Amino acid sequence: MRYRIKPQRCGRHTIKDAVRRSRILKRASAHTLRHSFASHLLQAN
Repeated sequence: MRYRIKPQRCGRHTIKDAVRRSRILKRASAHTLRHSFASHLLQAN
């Protein structure tokens, strides 16, 4: 049996590790980043 990494799990762990390393005190997730990006796109127009 091969060991396979689930793509969603990898992305989630990558984001959580980056947030922890940057010492951001607020909770952040992929959804938070997506929402922030969308808000900036709306403000740019």
